[in-house]
Amino acid sequence: MYRSFFILIFLSQIPFLALAQYEESVCDSLYMEWSNPVGFADYPRPEIVGGIKSLYSNLVYPESAISEGLEESAMVWILISKKGTPKCIRFIKLENEVFKGSIISAIEKQKFKPLIIRNSPIDASLVIPFNFKLK
Repeated sequence: MYRSFFILIFLSQIPFLALAQYEESVCDSLYMEWSNPVGFADYPRPEIVGGIKSLYSNLVYPESAISEGLEESAMVWILISKKGTPKCIRFIKLENEVFKGSIISAIEKQKFKPLIIRNSPIDASLVIPFNFKLK
């Protein structure tokens, strides 16, 4: 059985806010603000260090999903810190919870290049779809 992953990166539309540390309620507020964007489509975003192939290499198809023949098309919102690490992860779309751990693990292992505005790194977000397909 062959496994393939299709990962694409979509750019988010969250306004840029630089906060020292996020609590869950702040992450939820930022996510809610992103989900109702007004005029933020043309802003630059953080980048994946090593490109999408680097994130792809961290992704593992869950064994339980393979044995059950499950596939998934998930969409994940990630807030990237000014240090280039993921601060908040929210699932916009996820049908099978079995894939959640694998996606979070891949994101947490990944390095990101933070967004630079006026020569200073800031916190910013991006949205990444993950597609798990069995062949």
